[in-house]
Amino acid sequence: LPTDDISLNNLARALHMRFKQQGNHADLDTAITLYNEALELRSVGHPTRDTSLINLANALYTQFEQQGNHADLDSAITLHQEALELCPVGHRYHDLSLNNLVAALHTRFKHQRDNADLDNIAILCSKAHDLDHQTQHVS
Repeated sequence: LPTDDISLNNLARALHMRFKQQGNHADLDTAITLYNEALELRSVGHPTRDTSLINLANALYTQFEQQGNHADLDSAITLHQEALELCPVGHRYHDLSLNNLVAALHTRFKHQRDNADLDNIAILCSKAHDLDHQTQHVS
């Protein structure tokens, strides 16, 4: 039987997808609430905390796209950063986490023109490039 965190996460995912299809903002609001509850059940050290962080961050990013509240985007970036820390190179969600974070930082840069976001993007992309380059020479 699924545990509460899995059930909450699955319901939240279904509501998030339904929002994307039908546009009912109540679905997105409820999805964010459920993702938050699932994250609370997956405290630091939980083996699937990374998934909850990514899911909640993506829902908040969607909400930012809909409503333009910069606090949602800032929260999404913070969650993506935490997820990336839990997904080191070689982790199955490393590339996804990295791409999500870079995309969110890029979006924030487009809206706020803070050069620190560009600097962070450059650092993240440079690290990824260096790792790809090292991997190609090792193989």
